[in-house]
This record gives sequence, C-alpha cells and structure tokens, in this order.
Amino acid sequence: MDSDKIDEIAKKTADYILSEIKTQEGNVTYEILIEHFMKWNKGNRLLFNRIKQKGSDMFVSKHSVCKNWSEIQCKTYANVFEIVGETVLEKDYDSDDSYSLEIAKPDQVV
Repeated sequence: MDSDKIDEIAKKTADYILSEIKTQEGNVTYEILIEHFMKWNKGNRLLFNRIKQKGSDMFVSKHSVCKNWSEIQCKTYANVFEIVGETVLEKDYDSDDSYSLEIAKPDQVV
C-alpha cells in the first residue's frame, strides 16, 4: 500500500478515535488515551504494552497481521497523541509483526 494512502487512513482513523473518546469521556487526557488504547488492544487480543521510562512511555505491540497494519496502527496512535498536544519522540513500524512508539510524558516534554 502506498505511503500517502496509509497516512490518510491513519489521520482519518485518529480523528474518529479521538471523537469517540471525547464522546465517552468528555475531557481527553494522556492517561485516558492510554487507558482506551490498552483496553481496545486487549479486547482485540493484541499485545500492547506500556513500558514506563524516565521522561517517556514506550508502547510496543506484537501482532501477526502485516507490515501495513503496523504502520497504520502506529501512525494512528501517534496522530491521536499529537492532536491532543503530546510529543511523539519516536515511531517504529518497519516490522511485519510489531510496532512501537515513544511519547514524552506530559510533564517531561523535551
């Protein structure tokens, strides 16, 4: 799939996800996003781990879908974090069975 199409899908999906969370929660915070992402992945039987680090959180997902899915999912979550003003430090979606993203903790923006 072409990169522009993946970017378009990720942006539209991020907007939809954020709209749904706002409908359910009203105010969207960093922790509310993480809570929803963790719950959704668990409900879909996908591994999505939060690794707390000094100044950031690393999110890692293992799956058996494909590289395109890794890129779409990683970019979607990164877009959601960015829309609400969080800082995405790193995205890695070049694997067929995993992706990761690192987000600066709200009080630790660099």
